[in-house]
Amino acid sequence: METRFFPQGKAALWEYMKVHLNKPNVPWFAICLQQNDAHIGNIKLGPINFYHRTADVSYFIGEKECWGKGYATEAIGLVVWFAFEVLGLCKLSAGTYANNVGSQKALQNNRFAREGVLRKQVILEGVQREDVFKFGLLQEEYV
Repeated sequence: METRFFPQGKAALWEYMKVHLNKPNVPWFAICLQQNDAHIGNIKLGPINFYHRTADVSYFIGEKECWGKGYATEAIGLVVWFAFEVLGLCKLSAGTYANNVGSQKALQNNRFAREGVLRKQVILEGVQREDVFKFGLLQEEYV
């Protein structure tokens, strides 16, 4: 999520939550560990376009010790199920930085296909430009 580029104190997070909490076109969820309910990240569906029945998926695992353990893959799978089975959406989209191999694997593990590249779309480390890979998943590809 691009929010990492801005200060994220408790007050800012509380304001974000208040603004987005009851928006039906932007449901977001905590990613928590089953064994101790520790909050390790978030996943968001939206904004949802109910006319076209499409939405973006964005997520992060903030606890680095939880990276590479399948938590993002599992969270994406649950949101995909919610989007297709509960909301009846037809297509989901997501994007990852080209260097974020873990995020790409999490999407591919959920049958997302790479659909394109936004060349030198973002800035990393304040100077280096990085590509963004765009992924998509159609409802009929969902199993």
